[in-house]
Amino acid sequence: MSLTFLGSIREILGLGTIFDTPIMWESFKPIRIMSEAPGAFICLGLTLATMNALTFWFANKKGLQIVEPLQSGCGSCTGCKPAQ
Repeated sequence: MSLTFLGSIREILGLGTIFDTPIMWESFKPIRIMSEAPGAFICLGLTLATMNALTFWFANKKGLQIVEPLQSGCGSCTGCKPAQ
C-alpha cells in the first residue's frame, strides 16, 4: 500500500495523470523531478515529515507527552566506551 501511495503521488505531481488519465487542471505544470528516480526519495521524505508532523499535532491535541530524542550527543552514550 505504501509503494502504491508513493507511486500515485509521484505520478500525479510528475505527470498530472493517474493510469494515463489526466486528472489535473489544464494549466498544471508537472514537477518533472517527481517522475525521475530522485523524486521517489523526495516524495518519501515529504511523506515521512508529514506523518511526523501529524503525529506530534494529534499528540498535542490529545494532551499526550511527546518523547523527544536525546540532544546530549554521543557523550552520554556508554555503548562505545570500554568497560571499567
